[in-house]
This record gives sequence, C-alpha cells and structure tokens, in this order.
Amino acid sequence: MKRLKKSFITLIVLFLTFFTVSGNVSAKEPTTDDFNIIENDIVEQLESSGIEDPVVNILLPMETQSSEVEKEIEEVYEEKISTVIDKPIDAVEESDIEEVVEGVENGTIEDLTIEEVENFEELFYSDKEEIEDIELIEEMKEELEIENKEIIDENDIVIEITGKNDLGESFTTAIGFSIGDNVVDIINDTSEETNQKYELEVKNLTSEEFNAVLTNLNTNEQVEINSTSEDIETSFFWVPALGIFVGASMLELLAISVSAATLIYFASKGLVNLVSGALWVAGKVANENSKNKKYVHYEAMRANNSKGIWVGPGRTKSKAITRIKNGKDCWSVGATNARLLATGASPTGRYIYHDPHKAKSGVRTFHHYHPYETTGAHSFYGGGKLW
Repeated sequence: MKRLKKSFITLIVLFLTFFTVSGNVSAKEPTTDDFNIIENDIVEQLESSGIEDPVVNILLPMETQSSEVEKEIEEVYEEKISTVIDKPIDAVEESDIEEVVEGVENGTIEDLTIEEVENFEELFYSDKEEIEDIELIEEMKEELEIENKEIIDENDIVIEITGKNDLGESFTTAIGFSIGDNVVDIINDTSEETNQKYELEVKNLTSEEFNAVLTNLNTNEQVEINSTSEDIETSFFWVPALGIFVGASMLELLAISVSAATLIYFASKGLVNLVSGALWVAGKVANENSKNKKYVHYEAMRANNSKGIWVGPGRTKSKAITRIKNGKDCWSVGATNARLLATGASPTGRYIYHDPHKAKSGVRTFHHYHPYETTGAHSFYGGGKLW
C-alpha cells in the first residue's frame, strides 16, 4: 500500500489550517447566489494546499425536503381533500383542484375552506412537473464522478471533489447533508477502494471549532474529532486521529480530510450553520432550489452578520403562519409568499412592510413583513442588502 510522503502529510494540515483559519479573511468573498464562484474559490484553496487537478461540483437535489413535501401533501389530501375529489392522489389533476376552488368559492362545497384548498394547491405538483423533477435528479447523478449515486437521493445539498495527491493517486469524495439534520454523508472512491461510506455526526461547526463523531459504515469503527483552529495549527490532529480505521490508506484519510475541511469552509463562509443541533443554510441557498416539489416557506433565524438570516426546514403555509403567530421568523421565496404569512398571522388580515433596516458595515438585512398586530416575528424574503 502506498503511503503519502511526509511532506504531503504536512500539506494536509496546511490546507485544513487554510480552510479553517483563513476562511474568514479570503480576499474574494464568495456569494451564495453564484455557486460557480464558490466552486472556484474551493478549487483555488485546494490547489494552494497541494491537491492536484481539483474539481468541485455543488448540487442541490433537495431530496429530503421534497420527501417532506410528498408526505405533507398526502396528509393534507387524505385529511381534507379526498372527501371532495374521489380519486387516488396520484390521479389528481390541476383541473380537479380548479373545480374544488370554484365549488368552495360559490358555496357548492361546504366542507372545505378556501385556505385549506390553497394549502393543498401550494404543495401540489402535476405529472409533468414530477417528470421534470425526475429528469433533474438524473442529470445531477450523471454529473457525479462518484460511483455511488445514492447520495443524491438522500440529501438536500451535495458537494463532490475530485483530485490527486502528490503521488498522482486520484480520489473522489462526496459529502451530502439535509437541512434540519446534523448527520453528513461522506462517500469516497480511491484507487484502492470504492464506495467507502462514512457518517459524520456534527456536534459543533464554526470556523473556529469543529466537533463530530466520524463512523466508518463499512466497519462500524468510530473516531471522535474535537478540534479548534489552534489545534490545527499546532498538531497533526487529522491523520493520527483517523488512523484508527484499520487498513485505511493515507489516500482514503486524505479524502475524508478534504470532505471535513469543505464542510468547515461552508461554515466559515456563512453557507451552513448548526442551529439547535441541526444544519441550517444561508437564505439564498434555499432560494437556489429549482425543483417543482418544494416548499416556498422556511423556518428562519436572524444572524447579526454578513448572511443576515439562517434558513431551516421547509414548512407549509399554515405551519409557517402558526410560527409567525408564535413570534418566530420565517423566510419565503418571493415577496408575495412572505406577505401571505404576515396577513395570515394578522387577526385583521393586514401587514406592515419594512425595507432592509440600516445596519453597521458588514451586516446583511432583509426586506420583510410583520403582521399588523406585530408579534415581533419577521416574514423575510429575497437576498437581503449587505451594508
């Protein structure tokens, strides 16, 4: 089994240090509305760290969120709509929903409210849209170099990196995670092994500290990773710690290190954060979702930094309105959707609108609405303004 040169082990530490410590002072700050910029920035950092011919590919299959949409639409249909549309949900067409809306509005259907129908209509997707989504996912799978394509089916965000070490050995590593979860999937293909699966349970994730439990799903071996930026600068914490995985080559350990460093990079750039033990993303990441099966409302939490808000799991309109009523924030795709939450949470159906509030330099604020009888909650939308 080939081993990395000692000089290259030093490079592993150097690129982890570069990703973790220098991430916040990068000369070129990537913006989340252009993933090409992020991909290019990661490539430059990998090259500076000694990885040869790196290629980075960021994909947003949003499959976990789509699965939740499917569950919710089935629940809403069975509970409310199926008594009016006498069809299995798979056979429902847009014309059926239009007839129900018309019946509720003219009073011929009395068992439903227009709000209940709108909740169903918001989540409903046609057979044509279903086919488009399937084609989109298949295209993403074709883009992947990694042999195991299941990582697309099981995650919301997937980042794949290919590269070579200083011996010219090739590796491919892919990490995937779901919004609202704290477990990250890692799959590696190397010249020694393919389809090596790992699970990274994230306990703490910032640009200053990273704590997690890494499990080799092929052998069930585990290692705890507890590190700070100071640890990375003063010790070879990665390679010795991961060395408990019996039989794992240095190339395999390098691929894992690249995956973890990329996750730390995303945290340092404000693209992902651990909120109450679950991974949330920057607002514009959610806005990049191009699938038909998707939420338009998401849980949100304010952040007094360059990202402005963190976005969590998707919610139906009715659940998002309840969240606003309870004084908690939401972020929606577009002004109209955000306004609907504010009016829906208002007893009088009215709202208050605010432009992004003025803030200190380097802080992002967002357009938002409040219910007229404000609960302190914000219904945000858009990409915000960086002051």
